[in-house]
Amino acid sequence: MLSIRSTLKVYIGCTTADLVFRTSLRLPGEFNSPPNKLTSFYPCGYKDSLRSAMCNLRAMPSQASLATSFPIPFLDTCKFELVQHDAVRPPIQPPYKGPNKAV
Repeated sequence: MLSIRSTLKVYIGCTTADLVFRTSLRLPGEFNSPPNKLTSFYPCGYKDSLRSAMCNLRAMPSQASLATSFPIPFLDTCKFELVQHDAVRPPIQPPYKGPNKAV
């Protein structure tokens, strides 16, 4: 509601809060900002700064770790293996089938 009252109405040259309260409202985000920066708001300049900020955004990697997979050296000499069963199973069934003879 405060932002509706504090937006500049171009056709009257002031905000609704200026007409009702005879002063401008300070929005919660404006308490820590210097007042001279708030009074010099230009929509065209804001558009350009927003566009340049959006052009400078870069994608972040989806995973924080850079760990790579590696082949386990003794898998070449294994005679038996366990095969993971990825289907829906009853509660007591183990997640792996085997041991199966390695090919």
